Amino acid sequence: MERPKIHTRNLTAKELLAYTVGGLPANPSRYVESLIVRVPFPSLYIHNGVILNDRSFAPIKAFMLGIFPLSGMEFLLDLEGKDWYNLPRNWKRLVEESVFTCHDVWEEVIMERIYEML
Repeated sequence: MERPKIHTRNLTAKELLAYTVGGLPANPSRYVESLIVRVPFPSLYIHNGVILNDRSFAPIKAFMLGIFPLSGMEFLLDLEGKDWYNLPRNWKRLVEESVFTCHDVWEEVIMERIYEML
């Protein structure tokens, strides 16, 4: 039997801005804070330009687009209330250059299995 067509690659947060994501989870600032303090994020699954398990990346993208300011910070209290445009350059660079492992899924056959895992 032929192996499923999945291509794995590493993309930065800046590169992932081009992909479609869904809505924001509760406390989206916590996802941004976790990224900045280097908490490992799960791999992302991409199909036809859409991030399937977007719950972890949607807040990052929304923040980078200036949709919300950071609030409810637990560790980085000095970033409280800052939006993307007021974030110090060193923190912006850290977010933009964060690397995510992405799996491009090319076959519809395995889509059901991936949705079951999410």
